[in-house]
Amino acid sequence: MNTKTIYNALLRNYKDFLEVYHAIEKEIDKYEKKDSDKYHEDIYHLNAQHYLLNPLKKEYQKILQEFKESYEVE
Repeated sequence: MNTKTIYNALLRNYKDFLEVYHAIEKEIDKYEKKDSDKYHEDIYHLNAQHYLLNPLKKEYQKILQEFKESYEVE
């Protein structure tokens, strides 16, 4: 395996992660537009998931950047 292949695999995984991350954001927006009191528990759990994924998103970005810089991937 060459470094470009590994980088592309990391990038694909990151894109899959972002799909989930953005889907949670959309769900939060959807529930917040509705009656907040009725969906308070759902919003709470979605916000908790979103909060927990934030550090993972930053770590993904950091790993991709470091890999790209270390191996000079185009």
